[in-house]
Amino acid sequence: MRSNAAQLRKLENEVLTLRRQFADVRGHRQRRFSAYLGAVSTRIDAVYKALVGRADAQAILLPLDGEEGYLAGLHYSCIAPGKQFQEMRLMSGGERCLAAFAFIYAVYPPARLPSFFVMDELDGSLDGANIERLLGFVKDRGGLAGGTQFIFISHNAHLIGQMDSLIGVTREVGENKCCVLVLIFNFFYFSLLCRTYTATSA
Repeated sequence: MRSNAAQLRKLENEVLTLRRQFADVRGHRQRRFSAYLGAVSTRIDAVYKALVGRADAQAILLPLDGEEGYLAGLHYSCIAPGKQFQEMRLMSGGERCLAAFAFIYAVYPPARLPSFFVMDELDGSLDGANIERLLGFVKDRGGLAGGTQFIFISHNAHLIGQMDSLIGVTREVGENKCCVLVLIFNFFYFSLLCRTYTATSA
């Protein structure tokens, strides 16, 4: 009996130790998550305000579970300038586009931004004014001097006209060849590079 009682106390102590360790790990994980989420939330709000050019705009990123936010997912929404809060799905296409760009850009810490972003027809739902806002933001933070380049895939003439360089792919008339045109604009020079590739069938 004494042996069984000693074993039971030992097991109870081990269980208590495991529970304390688990609680410590969970608390540490929650603190790390909350600290990172707070930093990202601050950056997203600042980026969104800069994108729309209004201080009364707001981007909100909140955990769905306040106790263990890393398990339940996140809620992201934005308050567009001059409007009240509404679900993201009720916002216009242009508003959602700028909100998505703010999120993607702000997730990365400033010191760890990737070398480039590729935006595939991001401008499809943007009007001229919002395109100007997006380009203004990109030019202030991108380019070779900033260390991050932005590559836009677009058919929008207004956006194309604001680029530092253009890459176009076309088919040569009457020939089974693809031609890649590269236009590089600079304050001091303009250059045109052309590469021709023969299309082959499988």
